[in-house]
Order: sequence, then C-alpha cells, then structure tokens
Amino acid sequence: MHHSKSARLRVAINYYQGGSLLLEASTNASDWQSITRLFGTNRTTTASLPVSLFPASAIYVRLSHPGAEGHFQVNAYEYEAPWLNPFQMRKAALISLMCRSKYE
Repeated sequence: MHHSKSARLRVAINYYQGGSLLLEASTNASDWQSITRLFGTNRTTTASLPVSLFPASAIYVRLSHPGAEGHFQVNAYEYEAPWLNPFQMRKAALISLMCRSKYE
C-alpha cells in the first residue's frame, strides 16, 4: 500500500454568473471535510488538504454546488501530492475526482 503524506488542490472558476462551488475531501468517500468554497470574486484557490486526512492510500475530492441556483464553469482542477515512497508511483493508490450535481 502506498500513501501520500499531504496534498493540495488548485481550482478555478472562469465563467461566473452566480452560485458557489464547494470543495471537500475524504479518505473513504463517506466522511467529507470541507476545504473551501468559491463564489463571486473568490473564484480561484490553491488549498492544502487537512493534515487529519494523512497519511492516506486514497483521497477523494468532491466538487459540488450547494444551493438551488448557480451558473458557473470550472475551468481548472489540479491535484498535487508527494508520495511517501516515490519509487512506487506507478502503483500509486487511487485518486478519484467525484463530481456531483445537486440535481442528480
């Protein structure tokens, strides 16, 4: 099993007319920790994930729109994480981007 010891996200909204984008992270896709929220003039972030998530063999990131109305476009998403064993990067654990809509 390979573990990351930290990670950070960079997310940007380009087109924006309203609403907000909530960024959350989890190690089990059930218990989510809020990272940040983008909206209005706050449309770009580089945020470190909470240290309480590490070390982790898997990190799940959820981008969601909490609310009834919103109209925006996510045009950048980057996930960066150093591994505790960099020589095993080819066999690195699953990193998953889960996007969901409020209307699903």
